[in-house]
Amino acid sequence: MKSLEHHWKQDQIRLLRLRLGWTQSDLARRLSCEPQMIEDLEAGSLAVESEIVHKLEMIAHQADLCGDEIQCLPAAENFCDQEHLGQVDLNKLK
Repeated sequence: MKSLEHHWKQDQIRLLRLRLGWTQSDLARRLSCEPQMIEDLEAGSLAVESEIVHKLEMIAHQADLCGDEIQCLPAAENFCDQEHLGQVDLNKLK
């Protein structure tokens, strides 16, 4: 089994949520839990269960995969406008 990349303490959970631009309710919906649980996790008053850890890992991994796409988006839009294209290979923008 793959080792977990994060330890998922209160700060890491909050930073991931903010990085994605999500509210506590948004994260709760994606983790299939109540918003109060996210509030408690971020306050450090609740330990992170293994099921939540695995879901957080998946969300973090997906955010990492999309990071290049998000970072390149303005350049891609500019390139599309200049070349009159609908799609751009992100590798051409790096």
